[in-house]
Amino acid sequence: MLSIAFTALVAAASLERQSVLEVGVRHTVAFPADRIGVSNNTSVNLTAIFRSRHAVGLRMLFIPDPPKVYYNRTPEFAYGPMVTYNYFAPIGRHFDLYPSAALGFALGQVPTTKENIVLPLLQAGVGMRYHTPIGPTAELQISPELGVAPFVLAPFFGLNLGVLFPLRDEEEDL
Repeated sequence: MLSIAFTALVAAASLERQSVLEVGVRHTVAFPADRIGVSNNTSVNLTAIFRSRHAVGLRMLFIPDPPKVYYNRTPEFAYGPMVTYNYFAPIGRHFDLYPSAALGFALGQVPTTKENIVLPLLQAGVGMRYHTPIGPTAELQISPELGVAPFVLAPFFGLNLGVLFPLRDEEEDL
């Protein structure tokens, strides 16, 4: 199912002139209300950024120490997909501000009972993206983000690192 979604995302981006594909990684540190300390997660991202500056993407994340959910049952670890949306508003030659939203789920298993748990995931945030050329066509992007994950009452800090690849030449006609 995820392979179909990745294929559809790349196909949609490649049809629009001046669209860009971002391949990247993200690390997030959240501060859930159910504990002292933090909850980390790491993800791999594939995002299509369209000429209109709207971006949609898929994120596959891994949470090594998820927060408690559903009657205080805590899985040992969790993993799952998220769908993301961003809008990049330029504020300089290499800088963009952006709001972000992500929706998905993570699957985990309680170690003592072997019970499967589905963790609903929702995130909303704001960030700033810095991007600079690293070759004739590719760009490096670094973007810190602050936000909240309301299902676990957790503010978070995320850091994205990615490479932007143009999918169509600006001069090319459709």
